[in-house]
Amino acid sequence: MLVIALWGESGAGKTAFVKALINQLELENTLKPLGITGELAPGWRQTYKNEYLNKNEPTHPILSGQPLRKPLVLEVEVNGRMLNVLLYDTSGEEGKTEEEAQNQYHFAHITDVLLFFAPPATLDKLPAEARRRGRRATQSKLLTREKIQVAVDVAKGSPRQMRRRQKLVVPIFVLSKADQLSEATGFPVDVLKPRKYDRGVRGVISDLNAEADELVPYIIDKGGETLLHKVQSFNGKGRCVAVSGTGSDDDDSGTASASVAGAPNRCLDPLIIALWELGFIEAKP
Repeated sequence: MLVIALWGESGAGKTAFVKALINQLELENTLKPLGITGELAPGWRQTYKNEYLNKNEPTHPILSGQPLRKPLVLEVEVNGRMLNVLLYDTSGEEGKTEEEAQNQYHFAHITDVLLFFAPPATLDKLPAEARRRGRRATQSKLLTREKIQVAVDVAKGSPRQMRRRQKLVVPIFVLSKADQLSEATGFPVDVLKPRKYDRGVRGVISDLNAEADELVPYIIDKGGETLLHKVQSFNGKGRCVAVSGTGSDDDDSGTASASVAGAPNRCLDPLIIALWELGFIEAKP
């Protein structure tokens, strides 16, 4: 099983990301050119329908006393190899302390991939109109930095015999709602274009690396350097991707999570990176 945990403030785009990923993987069959197919495991379809589909409610178990949102399990086939992928979206978004977050984050000691969601609102050197687009743009750099630190502390707090395993964990900084920056000066708009998978694993990984070389300096320039450093502090590694096209932040209901100017298939980038970094896919000559 591959365990993927999502961290971020309420409204950062985590739930919209999960729904977009399942849509691209299961309904669109987007990764088939890479030899990757997948679908919700039968036992989790009702959970998905009840807790994710057609609504986008944040998880506030610490403050509201409501039950934790259940994780989802995907059955993924990677070049003939079957793999269960557990998506864990009950990631302590309201846990202000390590103890509170630990109560929500029961998979800390077996997590393989840590996704840290930071929308444009967390980049404090962006123009105000870019940071505050949409009714849900309420996140801040300070709170997001605190959430990342708590997540890192909780994940590092696993038993000593698991620390060797922590070196293999893949931490990924996710610039969510990136399509809100499509008209921002200097933003690398290539990260909003649909991903092409017919280039094979080698081509996709090359594209991801080239895009990160542009994206990371932009995030640093716009005030996100400390956020990137927090992600990297988990085990000295760290990746950076931009996710777009997963919803609309301007919905009057206030329940959506991103604008739709970008490419929905970009939500698959973290999964591809995880499969690559952990050796499930490789670039053939």
